[in-house]
Amino acid sequence: MPGLRPAQHFTTLVERHEMAPRSVRQVVSKILEDMPGSIRALSRESGVDHATLLKVRDGELGLSQEAAESIISALRRWGKTCNRLADQLETATRKRR
Repeated sequence: MPGLRPAQHFTTLVERHEMAPRSVRQVVSKILEDMPGSIRALSRESGVDHATLLKVRDGELGLSQEAAESIISALRRWGKTCNRLADQLETATRKRR
């Protein structure tokens, strides 16, 4: 990456490829764990029922494309700190198509 010293470049690569969750369930679990707000706050912001989020996290239910897109939009509205989480969910939902 231009302008970065080798150590910074390596750190950036590691951060991008950190043990990234692969399945939608794993990504939703990571989102619920890492996001700055509560599950209910994400539920309100995305319009996805909080019980649905918990069932997806626990592997009891799949996540529809529409719900995934709503969550991604909500995370992006929350700002920069949640963009990485939104990117991970977007990647996971793209892989399953």
